[in-house]
Amino acid sequence: RHIALGRDSAYGILKHLREDEGRNSLAEIVWHARRKRAAFLGAQEEWRLDHRLAIAGRLQDAGHTVMHILTCGSLEEHPENVQMPDHLLGEEQRLRLLEKKRVAGELRKPQKSAVSRSTEVIARRLSQPREEVDVAAELRKADTQAELCRAQRRLADASRRAETADAKAGLGPKLLNIPRWVQEEAEQQKANLAAGKTKDGKEKGKVTVGAAAPSYVWTGGGGTDGGNPIFVAGPPVQTSASSGVAMAEDGLLVECRGCSSPRPWAALDAGDGFCTACLQSL
Repeated sequence: RHIALGRDSAYGILKHLREDEGRNSLAEIVWHARRKRAAFLGAQEEWRLDHRLAIAGRLQDAGHTVMHILTCGSLEEHPENVQMPDHLLGEEQRLRLLEKKRVAGELRKPQKSAVSRSTEVIARRLSQPREEVDVAAELRKADTQAELCRAQRRLADASRRAETADAKAGLGPKLLNIPRWVQEEAEQQKANLAAGKTKDGKEKGKVTVGAAAPSYVWTGGGGTDGGNPIFVAGPPVQTSASSGVAMAEDGLLVECRGCSSPRPWAALDAGDGFCTACLQSL
């Protein structure tokens, strides 16, 4: 059975063999050895550097014979008066010091370099099955025109990235059933990027005021047309940051006192805040 002699919580092998668990483990080894051949294993290949050295020394001091199995398969009897290496003699002191630092919060966890992290990520991704994406099926999941436009743009970007060296090496998803218009949009994105623009064809770092919104952006005010959102942009409306009052092309917009609909102030001024329809109904 497995007994972790010399574990860190016991402060090393020499300290552990002086405790009850260590002595009971040695007695159990002797009990099995008197009935049949018994073996105990260690972590290191070389027994002179392993905890087996301390265990064999204690058993030999008690009058038992211990044979070490070498890597070649031959046996070597444990010699007498073997000098303990420094890393076993100072193991208890080192582990107690580490425990004090851990309790005091002074022990820092080892940090891996960015190179190691990136290498591990690539190895893990290559060891996993490559993801397959059915482009046509993803497009059919869209319920509205806005979702369809966003999905087409996203899949076109994925199609463009699938032609890179990393994707061809198996680091990216494999796209299946790519429609022609998605491939055309991917080619357009590559042409825009090659020209020094964004993949949407805009100038990098330049904000265009009053330009038409892209096809994948919902610019409607929430209304519907045949069950789908209205994507046609309305007249430009500006909002004052200081007062929060909406401004239209023909002046200030104010809610009517009767129907609460926004009207130009010029149309409400004559009716003391009421529009013409509300004045007629009064």
